[in-house]
Amino acid sequence: MPLRRCISSSSWSVLVLILVFTGLAIAFSSGWVAEEPLAGTIAFVSDRDGNKEIYLMNADGSDQRRLTHGPASDDSPSWSPDGAEIVFMYRERFNWDLWLMSADGTNRRPLVATPAGDWECAWSPDGERVVFSSNRDGDSELYVIDIESGALTQLTHDTFAFDGLPSWSPDGERIAFTSDRSSNWEIYVMRADGSDLRQLTDHSSADFFPAWSPDGRAIAFVSERDGNEEIYVMDTDGGNVRRLTNSEGKDWWPTWSPDGARIAFASDRSGNEDIYVMNVDGSNVVRLTTNESTDTSPAWRPVTEP
Repeated sequence: MPLRRCISSSSWSVLVLILVFTGLAIAFSSGWVAEEPLAGTIAFVSDRDGNKEIYLMNADGSDQRRLTHGPASDDSPSWSPDGAEIVFMYRERFNWDLWLMSADGTNRRPLVATPAGDWECAWSPDGERVVFSSNRDGDSELYVIDIESGALTQLTHDTFAFDGLPSWSPDGERIAFTSDRSSNWEIYVMRADGSDLRQLTDHSSADFFPAWSPDGRAIAFVSERDGNEEIYVMDTDGGNVRRLTNSEGKDWWPTWSPDGARIAFASDRSGNEDIYVMNVDGSNVVRLTTNESTDTSPAWRPVTEP
């Protein structure tokens, strides 16, 4: 009897193993893969404490904490490539300037402070420059500032156009941006010195907010081509456009995870503007913030660890 019980127990163990491996084989053959847990840090903007301030949270929405404190408005954070610093928009009175701070909110100091308006910015992959839009010459153009020397270079020159919302390619060679120079909001790309300007999108509806993928092979963007603001992705030559979000609300401000597997974005699909995250194919949308105030302008830290 003990021997027969032993044989029966062994048979059941073998059967269980066969079923487990068979199930795994079927799952993988059908394209199923286990999803990695959300990792890293996301900076975002919220007015939950009275005025626009910059906050941080874990990429799964936990541990939301305030980073900036003051009467001024802080907006549009952009991480340095090593994740050690943040450049952001700062407005104390009437115009926006660009400021820098460490990732813990300390060491705040101005980067660009002029009577003109200086807006949306993006850090270069080498960590040495910041591209931003400014109306210092009367209309919105793109400029690059060298962080160490303060040397300023104007990249775009179109008196009758608005050029803004820049995104630097991961190799540092190109900058994508939004412009209405064709009498419609479209996405353009140019070399980092302002040369070789090319139009990527060409649609009767507005296309804007480009965000380069970490591997440099795709650009996420926002478009109204299907009736309201949704997030799309395209190849870097403007081809292979595919829609990622489909909601009755406004979806915008896409930012890629460091591994390129997910995209965080702002949306008012719940009736309030919050931060969400989804897989790069648009599946598995998860709401990260649930505050009754406005949460927007997400920026995923480019490295998982500090």
